[in-house]
Amino acid sequence: MTNATGTVPLIRSLADRAAEATSHAFFNDPLYVWMVPDPDRRRVIGRWFTRRAMEYGMRYGVARTTDDAAGVAIWLPPGNTSMTPFRTFRAGFTLAPFRMGFRAFSRFASLSPTLDRAHNRHAPGRHYYLLLLGVAPSRQGCGVGAALLEEGLTRADTEGVPCYLDTMTDANVRFYEKRGFCVAEEIHPKEGPDTWAMVREPGA
Repeated sequence: MTNATGTVPLIRSLADRAAEATSHAFFNDPLYVWMVPDPDRRRVIGRWFTRRAMEYGMRYGVARTTDDAAGVAIWLPPGNTSMTPFRTFRAGFTLAPFRMGFRAFSRFASLSPTLDRAHNRHAPGRHYYLLLLGVAPSRQGCGVGAALLEEGLTRADTEGVPCYLDTMTDANVRFYEKRGFCVAEEIHPKEGPDTWAMVREPGA
């Protein structure tokens, strides 16, 4: 049943459609472009990668979409904000070197520790982690992303815990700042795109 913000739980019967829509949202994302410069390969790999993230969210987090699967938000809840090897295995990420290619996978793997350290620095206690928020380009600007985000922020406010995310797009920084997030750190890795670590305190 759709809730007041217009979102519904992401279930497997919607996941493939949602992955298709959301992968288009990330097609020009700096992380995806850096990992997979070739656009034809990026279309295929991006769809697989986002689908695995959704699988992880459905198993171990809070995954929401819309009735038409035009967008997805995946939150990892307090106490479960680190992606463990066993859980990534269950979600199918162990196939990443083969499905993504070893070059793309090695790039992603080399950047992950830097992002994990920033996450630990700025959100050491109980918090919600926004693992993924994406909306099909044809539905962007229609309030879909805001509705998906608001559903999670309301939950965090009710529990009195902060939220954390990282993004690599300047436009996203402005989007999240309008909704109470503040930039905690600008990360400039030796290799890989610049990243903004952002935190939102409860009630912001």
